[in-house]
Amino acid sequence: LIQHAWNHLSRDPLNLFRSDTWLTASATFVQSCLSQILKCSEKEIFDAALHWHKSKHLRKATEGKHYKKKRARTRLPEWLLVEILFEHMPPKELIACKEYIRETLYTE
Repeated sequence: LIQHAWNHLSRDPLNLFRSDTWLTASATFVQSCLSQILKCSEKEIFDAALHWHKSKHLRKATEGKHYKKKRARTRLPEWLLVEILFEHMPPKELIACKEYIRETLYTE
């Protein structure tokens, strides 16, 4: 059953990425999903990771935890970035990701 679920996810990850389930998923689940071979572009994987990460920060703010509100340009943590194959992105997509990743990663 688990293998069947992963097979379905890998064929249609965007369905999951657009769902409310994705936004409330645990970090372990998100990392597990993003580490799979998915039938979507690396930019779509990046966008899903960014959307999840921003949602996580918003949840922290609404739960009353210490949170310094910043503009929407929150950098992604390393454990999410390693799941994205930036070298597979065309330059235009990579430029769109630039403000969310550390500069040394962008220039490597």
